[in-house]
Amino acid sequence: MPNAEQLVHDIQRAMAGGDPVRDLKERLWNSCLDVVNRLASRYTRSASSSREDFMGEGYLKFEQALQTFDPEAGVPFRGYLSTCVDRHFNDRVRKRREQTVRDLGEPADESANPGESRLLCDEVADQVEAVLLGLLPDDRRRQRKIMAFRLRHLEGWTVEEIRRFLRVDRPNTVSQWIHRVRKAFAEAFPRRYPEYFSDNATCGPESSTRRHSSRD
Repeated sequence: MPNAEQLVHDIQRAMAGGDPVRDLKERLWNSCLDVVNRLASRYTRSASSSREDFMGEGYLKFEQALQTFDPEAGVPFRGYLSTCVDRHFNDRVRKRREQTVRDLGEPADESANPGESRLLCDEVADQVEAVLLGLLPDDRRRQRKIMAFRLRHLEGWTVEEIRRFLRVDRPNTVSQWIHRVRKAFAEAFPRRYPEYFSDNATCGPESSTRRHSSRD
C-alpha cells in the first residue's frame, strides 16, 4: 500500500494532468484522519459540539496542504498537515475570543482591574459559544448556518470566502444564513445570560446586541 507521500505525489500528478483524483484523495484523507481527529478533539474539549465544524475546517486545510506540500523539503506529509491544521485551529480559537470580546464591548469601568476584566470577557466569549451551539435546533442546515456566522463575525471572513468554503451557490444565501443566526443569537443571549445586561455589565453587551442586530 502506498504511503502518504506517494499518494500526494500521485494526486498532484493527476491534478496537473486533469485526471480524476477523488479516490486517491479519499485514501489519503482516511490515512490522515487520525491526525485531524486528534487535533479537533484537543481544541473542542470544552465544546464537543464544535468538533464536527473543526473536522470540516480540518478537511479544508487538508485540501490546501495538498496544493502547498513540497516533498523536497523532507517533511512527512502527515507532519506537514498536522502543523497546518494545528496553526489554523489555534488561530480560530484566538480570533474567536478576540473578536467576541470586541463585539461585546470594552469594559465599561475604566478603573476596573485589567486582569479581572480580561477574565470576565473570556467568560463571556465562552458563553457566546454556548449560546451558538444551542441555536436553531430544528433547522436541518443549522451547522452550516452557524459555521457561516462564526466565520463572518468571529473570524472576519468575507461572505464570498464563506460561500466558497461552504460550497454555496449564491452569496445571498450565505448572507441570509448569517442574518438568521444573528437574529436568533440576539434573542437568545440576553435571555440566557441576563446578568450581562444590567448597568454593571463588564463587557457592555447592550451595545453588542445592537451590533449583532445591525451587521450584515
